Amino acid sequence: MALRHRYSGLEYVEAAKFNVIFKDVFSLKYIYTLSHEWLIEFGYTDRNDEKFPETMYIQKDLAGGVKELWIRWRLSKNPVSGKSKFWNYMFDIDIHVLGMTDVEVMMGTKKIKMNKGEVEFQVAANLVWDASKEWEKSAWLKPFKQVFLKRVVREKREELKTKLYDEAYRYQGILKSYMQLDNYLKEPEGGAFWRTVKGE
Repeated sequence: MALRHRYSGLEYVEAAKFNVIFKDVFSLKYIYTLSHEWLIEFGYTDRNDEKFPETMYIQKDLAGGVKELWIRWRLSKNPVSGKSKFWNYMFDIDIHVLGMTDVEVMMGTKKIKMNKGEVEFQVAANLVWDASKEWEKSAWLKPFKQVFLKRVVREKREELKTKLYDEAYRYQGILKSYMQLDNYLKEPEGGAFWRTVKGE
């Protein structure tokens, strides 16, 4: 049986694709929570954890308390208000944590439990159209689909692609802000997500 890709048979355009890699001390729990809250805020999921589209979580325990993890999230949302389901944002996040160990670090006068290792986020954001195949299934609509895309809604497609690009790089911004990596956003994301500790 052939493997079926998430995008098999779909028409889409890539809006953004990037990796964020960090190797140092970090809090996996915090990054996980930060990402979850951002995805809720931007409408990709809600607070019902049973519905959160985590399609894979693998943890490999190695010698000496070292862990390796693979986490996969597959999110989507309708970017257009109303009943139209023609457009769809698909947001794919793959997290790979390598050589992770538990450590304690001093923050001011307090010891905080953290993690040390390498974490990589692979993010792809794609704009999909006619995901439900309504136009393909309709004998009346199918002949007009390409004309509709090229002429009638060309500007709308570019507008939605640009908005998805902006959203994806805002997500990159919160990751880079937390990891204190160079961030090229006009307005850095994430300033209000974490509390400051006295004595820092």
